[in-house]
Amino acid sequence: MADQRTPEDIQALKDNWYKDPIFDIEDTEGFEAHREELLRYSIESKEHWKKLKKEKYNRLCSMICPILSIGVEGYGNCKVEECAWWNSDRQCCGMLPHKEVVISGGINTHPY
Repeated sequence: MADQRTPEDIQALKDNWYKDPIFDIEDTEGFEAHREELLRYSIESKEHWKKLKKEKYNRLCSMICPILSIGVEGYGNCKVEECAWWNSDRQCCGMLPHKEVVISGGINTHPY
């Protein structure tokens, strides 16, 4: 079994891997004694990145989709890239009935 590494060695490995996670950190040669800790770190990091990606995706969707941007009830699961109802000529969603909506101090006619 490999020798124990110092906490500084482990942290340096984690920091380097976090910046460029192209290898399985838990299989790093010379760190066999720390495999469980490194595997746990890998899993936690990947879960964190997945959460950040989802948050970014939702933030971008809410900036693009008028339904999400004004918070129309019942349309919280709208996915812009999957939307077959988006009318690019009118810049609005064809799923919702037309009605006047006050947007940024003005009145605009949109189908939501």
